[in-house]
Amino acid sequence: KPKPAPLSARQKRALCIYEIPKAAQKYAVYEPLHRMWVGYIQEILGLEAAGTGKNLPVTGPAAAKLCSADYHGAELEVVRSRCVSRVGVRGIVVRDLRGVFEVVTKGDRVKVVPKEGTVFRFTVPIPLPVPISMAEEVDGQAEEKGPKEEAKKDLVFELHGNQFMYRAADRANRKFKPHFLPDL
Repeated sequence: KPKPAPLSARQKRALCIYEIPKAAQKYAVYEPLHRMWVGYIQEILGLEAAGTGKNLPVTGPAAAKLCSADYHGAELEVVRSRCVSRVGVRGIVVRDLRGVFEVVTKGDRVKVVPKEGTVFRFTVPIPLPVPISMAEEVDGQAEEKGPKEEAKKDLVFELHGNQFMYRAADRANRKFKPHFLPDL
């Protein structure tokens, strides 16, 4: 019995196979994905050494890791762009395509943001040290004792979209070389 022929790209577009359904175009749906991504990127950057609470510095090799990282679930914000109307767009990445990021904004809208000529910003929270004694927890909530902690600082990174003009799967296996970046 012969196999049925696979769908062509034109047929897939006509059937809207890769479209995000209206019911799934909600920011709240992708917040758990963002929390998973934060854990993933903290692990990639090696921000915490196996629960010791000792923060490790982010050094030069981190740039190579960020270049090949997956950004599905990252909360990106456009900080500079050739098209000024895109500046300030902020949302969680739901699709990372060759030339664009598709993000879901807090207003539950999917926006397509081209990578070319755009600079994106994302933050990575530095994990808090794990308390030595978990016995002070009462009903799932820890009691605060002693002075309040300092304000938690986050790492802020900026991505130049021109350097990310590849699919996520292609970026993972690619060796990146430094290039001259023209001004936006």
